Amino acid sequence: MEGRLPFFLFWMKKSMEVYIGEDYRRGLNLSKDLIETEKTNSKIEFLGMRTLEGFEFIGVKRHCRIIEIGHCMEEDFTSLLSESQQKWEQFIGGFPFAVYHKFDMVKGEVVYTAALPMKSLPSDLPSKYLTGKRPTLETYGLTHTRPYRHISNGWAAIVMHQRAKKFKHDKKFPPIEIYLNSPKDTD
Repeated sequence: MEGRLPFFLFWMKKSMEVYIGEDYRRGLNLSKDLIETEKTNSKIEFLGMRTLEGFEFIGVKRHCRIIEIGHCMEEDFTSLLSESQQKWEQFIGGFPFAVYHKFDMVKGEVVYTAALPMKSLPSDLPSKYLTGKRPTLETYGLTHTRPYRHISNGWAAIVMHQRAKKFKHDKKFPPIEIYLNSPKDTD
């Protein structure tokens, strides 16, 4: 695809390439699934406004390239969940989640925290883990079902709902992604 922007919009060129390219990648990945399996393998259910109860958590914060995020998150969650289940299972208070502090598609960088909600914080927590408290929030959410490789469909859908003013993003609280199952026991 080729196109031109008026000169005064030169500053948008890189972001347009990135975001339009991502739309094409998502579409091509869904088309590939459809051709190979006769299914699109991505399902989104909008939940609308919901209350997300507050909780304490432990986690690992990381800065990495977007292309490395799958490997980095797998490493962080494997370490966090393994140690937590061995040492502090009685403290675990819910599903693992990621907080996205920064997600810069144009620069290809992400800063996230891989985290686990806790009923209370263990006293013997190693210094490699950070702790925090998420307050009770009104959130707008969706559930994405099927392979994680299509999670960008969920993110794109939520951004479209934000742009359509179905909810207002409170910039004090970065977006989160809650994992309702694990790739270790779910295809």
